[in-house]
Amino acid sequence: MKVILHVDINSFFASCHMAEDKTLENKPVVVAPNKLRSIIVTANYVARKYNIKAGDPLFLAKEKCDSLVVIKSDFSLYVKYAEKFFNLLKKYTNLIEIASIDECFMDVTTTLKNYNSVKELCAIIQKDVLTELQLPVSIGASFNKTFAKIASDLKKPLGITIINEHNYQQVIWPLSIHSVSGLGKKSCNKLNTLEIFTINDLVQYELTSNESLTVFNLITKFKAKLTGNDLKDTIISSDNSIKSIGNEETFEKDFILYEDINNFFKKISNHISLRLKNRVVVGNVIYFTIKYADQNTKKITRQIKLKDYTSDANVIYKNAINLFEKYWNNKAIRLLGVGVSNLLNKFEQKEQISLNEIMSNNKIKNITTKISKITNSKVITGDRFLEEKYINDQQNKYIEADKVKVKKGR
Repeated sequence: MKVILHVDINSFFASCHMAEDKTLENKPVVVAPNKLRSIIVTANYVARKYNIKAGDPLFLAKEKCDSLVVIKSDFSLYVKYAEKFFNLLKKYTNLIEIASIDECFMDVTTTLKNYNSVKELCAIIQKDVLTELQLPVSIGASFNKTFAKIASDLKKPLGITIINEHNYQQVIWPLSIHSVSGLGKKSCNKLNTLEIFTINDLVQYELTSNESLTVFNLITKFKAKLTGNDLKDTIISSDNSIKSIGNEETFEKDFILYEDINNFFKKISNHISLRLKNRVVVGNVIYFTIKYADQNTKKITRQIKLKDYTSDANVIYKNAINLFEKYWNNKAIRLLGVGVSNLLNKFEQKEQISLNEIMSNNKIKNITTKISKITNSKVITGDRFLEEKYINDQQNKYIEADKVKVKKGR
């Protein structure tokens, strides 16, 4: 049976700032823009003692705690610590699946032979991350990803919880269905109408021919996971390549003038272009996101697929602003975002090349192959070296979606 860990950094964004600035230790810290309508992104555990949590308005939090330290988000800092975090974990196993910027799954089935127990390994990893990076982590260990993820949430901060085939029904099944990763608010509400409130309710629920296809598939899928019978739930995917790069910004004052909006699109397109080039990637899907000032509206995203891949700022800007002009209803705007997705690194990019270039490339390949055989060592061209270096470069493997948008509660 496999042994899978879920390692989750506690109050990640706040913890990064505390690791960087030792004077913040034992102080109530929140991450949020210090603006009129700011919402708290995350609160450290000292702040939580004042009943301050992610999603709270900043002005209310300040009323609860007059010594509250407010720090502006710094995504580059979070990426730096995420890279250090995942690099550190690689000394325990190469089988790491990045779930988000501050959490991952690790298959330690083979690694475990070097340790006395699962608990010992978890304690060593936890201490290692805390000592080397000053980041507190909670670890859940189990025989599938679903149970490991739930387990890591049970004890925070600096918790270790082990779920095995003997105790999962006693520990996991009494919990609310809201504790299951992948079951969102809408799905939970739908299950509640069927009197399904706990995991035990879900696994005991008997499906009938009267169920809708949506409900049938939903219950079947999660019943397999929560009874330990989903074999796919034990597979760790090491493909952690970047899927998209984008920026979103919530405005302190609503945007209504086209000139302001246009300037924003130019600025953000230049920033995205720079990040694409720094990571040696290109994309051919450009999208924009908008949320109107009306509180009843949801975020809307629209996209366009280009014929050619690009990282050019002007191409990003022109396509994004054209999309915006097509869909904007002239109402005041609270949030805007732009991004590029369907990314490839430059070595994967498929380009048209001439017959002469094909012949030239084939000749070079034949020559390097012959030299390799004669010298009994691998010989590669400079371009091939750069390609392999890029593919093996860990920098671009850590953030699944490299968006400058912070999630609440990190």
